[in-house]
Amino acid sequence: MNNQLRKKLIQLHYEKQSIHLGSSLSCLDILAALMIDFKVPYKDVILSKGHASTALYVVLNELGIVSDEQLSSYFENGTVLTAHPIAKSNLVEFGTGSLGHGISLAAGKCKARKLKRDHNPVYCVVSDGEMNEGSVYEAINFAIQHQLENLIIIVDNNGLQGLGEADLVLGDLASTFSSRQGLNYVEVDGHDSVGLIDAIKENAGAPLLVNAKTIKGKGVSFAENNNDWHYSTLSKEQYIKAIAAL
Repeated sequence: MNNQLRKKLIQLHYEKQSIHLGSSLSCLDILAALMIDFKVPYKDVILSKGHASTALYVVLNELGIVSDEQLSSYFENGTVLTAHPIAKSNLVEFGTGSLGHGISLAAGKCKARKLKRDHNPVYCVVSDGEMNEGSVYEAINFAIQHQLENLIIIVDNNGLQGLGEADLVLGDLASTFSSRQGLNYVEVDGHDSVGLIDAIKENAGAPLLVNAKTIKGKGVSFAENNNDWHYSTLSKEQYIKAIAAL
């Protein structure tokens, strides 16, 4: 099924000549696992790495929340399916894409739920490059202090960010978070939906940070682990090659 989602995503990027193909393919399996396999309500998922919006849109299309006609309007003038998700689309609660804010938004929502005795979790999907932002650490400190066990942070850790390797900026996630008191930490294969869902199910007593190891450009051989596909657009020849391979 996820191969079909990849084809749909690649077609969108080719037809609209939009960028961030590698980033969107990287987190597609994570979003599909959450909303399709694990049946998390879509408003409970915050895509902090908003530049990967096409991954969100094709998953919502698969769920019947975004129609085929609406999906075809992506990246056009006047559409609500913009390059970064916006609240007026009624598909997300918060506009995202200014990196570093998603965990703060999710933590605030989790705190509000706890005050209302609502224990349903909130899921925040962030990029590994985004984890360099200072606001991320403030939000995690807040979640630990307020024991927000209903906060699930999933880091789409493909090892690359806009201009290079993510680990070279502020170090790797494991050394920063694996032994952090008051925070549960686990590493999974971000393209394995069963492993990801099991890690979430097993969480208890504290906020959870999932280090989801992924491949940037997953499913497209010439784009995998190739940071050119953070900003490149598909030619007709590349589009045909990518679809044929899937």
